[in-house]
Amino acid sequence: MLIQDLPDDCPKCGWQFNRIRPPRRMQRKAVLLIWVGLLSVIPWAGAILLMYHTSETVVIPRGPVSGIIALLIVSAPAIVLSFIAVNMRKAIDLKCKKCGWTKSFLIDKPTPRTN
Repeated sequence: MLIQDLPDDCPKCGWQFNRIRPPRRMQRKAVLLIWVGLLSVIPWAGAILLMYHTSETVVIPRGPVSGIIALLIVSAPAIVLSFIAVNMRKAIDLKCKKCGWTKSFLIDKPTPRTN
């Protein structure tokens, strides 16, 4: 559904909605994906820090380059899941002020025009 396809009037009582559309928000699934991605960083960061500080027999290079590489490895799941979440469809909630009718609509991204 596109923004242009949203109803202008309440289907229950016929009250006209405000012409200014409410802001789009992320779906709950998208927010959950971002949280899962962020929380998945914690065990990986802990494992790398533990390996980094307790490795006496294995030589692990220490320095800014290895720190940046470790940071990229640790944050990869969060980056991938956040990218998926941001590209999901957005939601708009419409609510009638007169009768209290509410409904959430999933909005598709508009397709670019071709000439």
